[in-house]
Amino acid sequence: MKKVLAAILVLMLALSFYVASAEASMLDTVYDNLDADAGIHLNYTMHAASMGAEINYDVHAKGTSGYTVKTSYAFGLSSVSASCFIGDTSYMLNPDQMEAHAVLTISPSLLKYHSYIRSDELGKLMDNWAHSSTYKVETREVDGVSYTVEVYPADGGTEVAFYFDESGRLACVRNDSIPSLGELFYTVSVIDSEVNESLFDISAYTVVSK
Repeated sequence: MKKVLAAILVLMLALSFYVASAEASMLDTVYDNLDADAGIHLNYTMHAASMGAEINYDVHAKGTSGYTVKTSYAFGLSSVSASCFIGDTSYMLNPDQMEAHAVLTISPSLLKYHSYIRSDELGKLMDNWAHSSTYKVETREVDGVSYTVEVYPADGGTEVAFYFDESGRLACVRNDSIPSLGELFYTVSVIDSEVNESLFDISAYTVVSK
């Protein structure tokens, strides 16, 4: 009987590790304040320790349009690439040659469901885990700074953790839900609505069809 009670106690502790909450999370608040009609600007850096690489993303989105510049750093080298979604088409941009390579065109029936931010690395993480009712709240330190952390369970016993500073700003994200990539750590510099809409004008580029 004691063994049965002990097993039940262990199970109850495991189930209470993550708390199901009906209240809005801090992640919900940040995500729900993103407004594509007003404009969304993200700037963040992804650190991939297993690959010895860092990638900075500068993302501008308004309506269904979007533009991203990625600056990659690895092995002492750096490279810059750009992509955008204008009208109904996704492009890879080559600023050196002033060429826009059409990659994907979305049909009118699907365009109304298109969200540029949900295709972004950070935007996708927020979209996947916002409004999840199961998470735990911890306090963690990064470089001597204390953060409130919402930890969401992912597949295979992995986790995605969102770090918020004392003002409620999303400051970091730790993602170990992709085993092949190891731990990915994102430092978030900017989440605001200050979009540079001039980036959506690619009329100076020569469009190269698929």
